[in-house]
Amino acid sequence: MSGIDKKRKIQPEPAKKPRDSRIFAPFRAIGYVSNHVPFDIEARGSHFLATTCVGNAFQTYDCEKLNLLFVGKQTEKKIAALKSYGNYMLAACGHFVIAFKRGHVAWKIALDDEHDTIQLLDAFGQYIIATTRSNKVYIWKCASKYETPELHMVFQPSSKASITSILHPSTYLNKIIFGMSNGSCQLWNIRIAKCIHVFRGLESAVTSLSQAPVIDVLAIGLADGRILVHNIRTDSTYMEFKQEGRVCSTSFRTDGTAVLASANDKGDITFWDLNRKRLQNVQRGAHNAAVSKVQFLNGQPLLVSSSADNTLKEWLFDSMDGAPRLLRLRAGHQAPPSKIDFYGPTVHSIISVSSDRSLRAISVFQDSQTTELSQGSITSKANKLSVRPDELKLPEIISFASSNAKEKYWDNVLTAHKGESVARTWSWKNKALGTKMLQTTDETPVQSVCVSCCGNFGILGSQGGIIDVFNMQSGIKRRTFGAQLTNRRPITAVMLDNVNRVLVSTSLDGIMRFWDFNKGTLLDVIDMESAITHAIYNHSSDLVAVACDDFGVRVIDVQTKRIIRELWGHTNRLTDFSFSMDGRWLVTSSLDRTIRVWDLPTGHLIDAFATPNVCTSLAFGPTGEYLATTHVDELSINLWTNRSLFHHVSTRAIKLDDVAAVLEPSVSGDQGVSVIETALASETQEDEEDDLLFHTATQLSDKIQTLSKLPRVQFQTLVNIDLIKARNKPKEAPKAPEKAPFFLPSAKELAENATLTPLNNTKNETSVSTTVSSLPLEATQFTQLLLSGNCSQLVEFMKRLPIAKVDLEIRSLSAFPPYQEFVAFIQAMTERLLQRLDVELVEAYMATFLKAHEDVLVMQSREDGMGQVRIALERWKNAHTEEVERVSSYIDYCSGVLNFLRT
Repeated sequence: MSGIDKKRKIQPEPAKKPRDSRIFAPFRAIGYVSNHVPFDIEARGSHFLATTCVGNAFQTYDCEKLNLLFVGKQTEKKIAALKSYGNYMLAACGHFVIAFKRGHVAWKIALDDEHDTIQLLDAFGQYIIATTRSNKVYIWKCASKYETPELHMVFQPSSKASITSILHPSTYLNKIIFGMSNGSCQLWNIRIAKCIHVFRGLESAVTSLSQAPVIDVLAIGLADGRILVHNIRTDSTYMEFKQEGRVCSTSFRTDGTAVLASANDKGDITFWDLNRKRLQNVQRGAHNAAVSKVQFLNGQPLLVSSSADNTLKEWLFDSMDGAPRLLRLRAGHQAPPSKIDFYGPTVHSIISVSSDRSLRAISVFQDSQTTELSQGSITSKANKLSVRPDELKLPEIISFASSNAKEKYWDNVLTAHKGESVARTWSWKNKALGTKMLQTTDETPVQSVCVSCCGNFGILGSQGGIIDVFNMQSGIKRRTFGAQLTNRRPITAVMLDNVNRVLVSTSLDGIMRFWDFNKGTLLDVIDMESAITHAIYNHSSDLVAVACDDFGVRVIDVQTKRIIRELWGHTNRLTDFSFSMDGRWLVTSSLDRTIRVWDLPTGHLIDAFATPNVCTSLAFGPTGEYLATTHVDELSINLWTNRSLFHHVSTRAIKLDDVAAVLEPSVSGDQGVSVIETALASETQEDEEDDLLFHTATQLSDKIQTLSKLPRVQFQTLVNIDLIKARNKPKEAPKAPEKAPFFLPSAKELAENATLTPLNNTKNETSVSTTVSSLPLEATQFTQLLLSGNCSQLVEFMKRLPIAKVDLEIRSLSAFPPYQEFVAFIQAMTERLLQRLDVELVEAYMATFLKAHEDVLVMQSREDGMGQVRIALERWKNAHTEEVERVSSYIDYCSGVLNFLRT
C-alpha cells in the first residue's frame, strides 16, 4: 500500500434509511384471542368486561355476548400481566406499567432498574403493586385518579424464595399476601413495608390464590395439585382437595352455590362441592393447553376461562347435576395456520387450516362470526371414551379447495388429509363436515384437490399419480386420468379452467400435463426440468404459475401451453404464491423470509419486503383490497392493505437485493386506523427518490400514439355536451312568484313613486361614452395562445380548463372574415395530431369545433379568408385519414399473428 493510500481517510457511506413496502401496508392481525397470560374481569355495573392478552396488546370483550369491544395499543414488549384499576387497564410489559383508558395510553410508570422485568401485577385502593423477576416488590401510590402514580416504596420479601402469586384479602386494609415458591405465604402491610405474619409451610410451591365470598377465607392452589380452603385469620385449613396436575387457577362461585373451580396445566377444570367436601364434576379437555385462569362472574352462574390454546370460553351452570355446558366461545387456531385462502368473490371470509386438525372460517370484519367448521359431536364421544376431543378429530388438512357456486344446494368445500386416501366434503352453509368421502382409485393418500368453478366436480390428485373426478352432489366417480401412464409421480396440483374444458396437473417429476376434461385424453406436456411443488390457476387470465425446487417460478399460458415468464430472485424454497385479481401481479413467498411482487406483463420485480418470520401461506383478496399472510410461530392471520387502490404507487423495476424490512401487522391495527388511512400514509423514502430521479417521458416514441392522462369522462362529456344540456334542461319553466299581500308595495309602485334626478352635464356624458367605445377589446388567454401558433401550450392550457369552459372557448371563435381564429385552431389541432400527442383530446376538440361552426364551414361563397379555412380543413382530413389507416394496419397485423399462434 502506498503512502497516499495509508493517509487517505475513508469516509463511510451514510446508511440508507430502510424503506417500507411500496405496494402493501400493514393493516391488522386477526384470529388471535388469548395466550398464557391470565385475563382480567372488570365489573361495569351489571355488565362485565373480559380483557385478554394477545402478545404485545390486549383485547376487551363484553361478557354478555363475547363481542370484541376494542383493542389496546401495541406495546414495545410483550405484556406479562393485566389488571383493571378504576377506569384504567394496567398492563405490565418489560420494566413498565402502562395505564390504558379505552385502549389509549393515559400514563406510564417504570422500575428503577430497566433490566428488570415485571411478572405479577395487582392494584387496590391507592396502591399499585408489581413483583419483578429479581423478587422485588414495587409499590406506587396514586394521589388521585387523574394524576400519575408516584413510587411509594421498594422491598424484597425473601431472598431464598421467589414470589409466585399475590392477592389482596378483602377488608384487609393496606394488606397483601404473597405466595412463595417454597410453599409459604406471607402477609405484608404495604404502607409500612412490614411482614405481619408468615403462614405455615405447605411443602409445595404456591401457584394460585383466590378470595372466597367469606371474609378471611382463601383458596390456595399448590404445584402438587392440592387445593386448600384456608382461614388466614386463624391460620387453619377448613378442607383440602387433590386434583391431577399443577393448580393454575381457582375461583369461588358467588351466586349462592358453594362450589370451587380449579384448573390444571392439562386443560381440565374441576369443580368441588364445598358443602359435601367432595368432587362434583370434572370438565376434561376444557382447553387444549394449560388453563391460564378461571373466574366466576360475581353473582352469576357463569364461569369464564382462557388458555394458551387461543380460546376464551364461558360456561353456564344450569343443569341439575351441577355440570357446566359451554355457552359462548371465542377461539382461533391453536397452532400456526399452514394454508389460507379467501372464500368466494369477496374478502369477508378466509378459509384457514392448521396442524391443530381444524378447518376454520375467519371473518375479516366481525370477530364474532369466526368459527370452526364442525366435525360432529366429538366432545360427547370424547367424554364417553375418556379421551381428549382433539384425539377424535380428522387428520391434519394438507390441501383444500372451494367454490361458492352451489353453496346453497350441496357441499362445496373439499379437503385432503395427511396420510388418508379419501377426501372429505364440507358444507360452508352449515359450517359442518359433509357426508361424502371420495376414495382415490389407487387407494394412495390424496395429495391435492380442486373444485370446479361451477361447483359440480371435485378433483383429487393422489400420491400414486392418479387423478379422479367426482360429482360433488352425489359423490359418484365420473372419470379417471393418468391410469395409462407408466411412470407416475405424486400429483402436487390439479386445476380446471372456467368452462371445464382443460384440466391441468403437475407432479413431482417436473411434468405439467394438459388433459381434455370431457374426453380424458392427454393434450400436451411441458417439462420444467425441476420438481414442481405447488401450482395455482388464475381464471381471469388463464395463466398457471408453478413453483419448482430450483427456487424459480414459471408462468404458463393455458391457451398456447407455453412458458411465458420465468421469475428468479428467491434464494430458498417457495412456500406459497397468489395472483392479483386481474392476473397482472404475482405475489410469492419463500423460506428466505421475503415476499416479492412481480409484474407479469414486464416480468419485473416491482416490490420486495422481508418479514420477521417466514411466511408460510398467502392469499390475494378477490377484490384486490387485502393481502392475507400467515407466518411461522404466529397464530394470527396478517392483513396488508393494497396502497395502489387508493393512490399512485411506483411500479418501476427494482433490484433483486432491494428488499425492505417491515414489521408485521398488529392486532390493534394501528390503533383503529381505517384501511384507507393506512394505505394513504406518507410515501416512503424510496418512492420520493424515484420521483426525484425519474420522470416519465412525454412520448416514448414519435411512431406511437400517446393519449392524455385525463379521465375518459373529459372528452366524452365534451363531445356530448349538447345532449347533456338538453337532458338537464328543466321540464317546466320557472313559476312566477306569488303575489305579495295588499299592504306591501310592489316593485312597479316603488318605481313610479321614485324621483329621478336628470344629469345636466351632457358634455361629461358624451366624453365618457366616447372613451369607453374607443378602448380596444382585450383578447383572452385562449385567444392569445391560439394566435401565437404554439400548439403545445394551447392544448396544455385547454386540458386545465373545465369542460364547459372549453366548449365556450371553441364556440366563441370569431366566425367573421378573415376567419383568422378558425385557421389557427385547425392548424393547431392538425399539428398536435401529426405529433401523435393527446390524440383522443384532439379528436374531441375538432369534433366540437365542426359541430359548433358547421353552418359557417359549409358556406359556398368566396368570402375573404374562407379559402384558407378550406386548405386547413383539407390538411386536417389528410392527416386524420392517414393516422387512422396506419393504426388500423397495426391492429390487423397483431390480430392475425395472435390468431395464428392460438391455432
